[in-house]
Amino acid sequence: MKPSRALWPNLLTITNLFLGFVAILLVIDGRMVTAAWMIIAAGIVDAFDGKLARYVKTQSQFGMELDSLADVVSFGVAISILLYINYFNQLGGPGILLAFFPMLFCAVRLAKFNLSSTLPADEHPVFIGLPTPIQACTLASFIIFNYRIWGNLKYGVFLTPLVILTSLLMVSHIPFDTFPRLSFRSTRSNLVKLILLLTGLVAILVKPSLMFFPVITAFVVLGTIKGLIHLIFRAPEEEELVEGDEVEDEGWVG
Repeated sequence: MKPSRALWPNLLTITNLFLGFVAILLVIDGRMVTAAWMIIAAGIVDAFDGKLARYVKTQSQFGMELDSLADVVSFGVAISILLYINYFNQLGGPGILLAFFPMLFCAVRLAKFNLSSTLPADEHPVFIGLPTPIQACTLASFIIFNYRIWGNLKYGVFLTPLVILTSLLMVSHIPFDTFPRLSFRSTRSNLVKLILLLTGLVAILVKPSLMFFPVITAFVVLGTIKGLIHLIFRAPEEEELVEGDEVEDEGWVG
């Protein structure tokens, strides 16, 4: 009997969940850098499950719920444990709270998304708030960056503002650009985004441990600035449109 087409995107979602689980085990085993890479790998896999579901025309409420549960593990629980064991366990009670932030705001964002995802995917060209995989990959790549240069988490003090700011960005109303379509014949805006994306990917492929954190941080910082400018200067009639934009993709929206 031929497997259902819905199996393939769900297998990607399960792979995301498995990678998050492996990341937790690696943290327990003391292999911090490998654990951080597992979280980033989960983020890469998560970018494709929603797209594959649309390609094979098998989008479903079940797939969305499964994706959200997998995201809570990989980009909430796993990253919170990684941060706590690496640095926040030194801060006592406040450290427990700070380590809980990524898990908490990830769950809140995903619950909000599941309640509001009624519009067709790809209808709007922005994410509302910072996607949870990008927050998790930013924090994980900070760990990798430190270990690559200094052999340990030398500048863990920067994790506190980084966690607070990115957690708040996840539940903000700031619009972030989605990833560009892979076409050089598209609009000028898409072409610029595509060139920037490819440049960042090349830098990461050349020096992954060194370049992943700077590249993804640049995306977050520039996206935040651009989104704030949009919020300040947008026309009042755009208000209702932007509020519905968080249904762009089951994978990276969450």
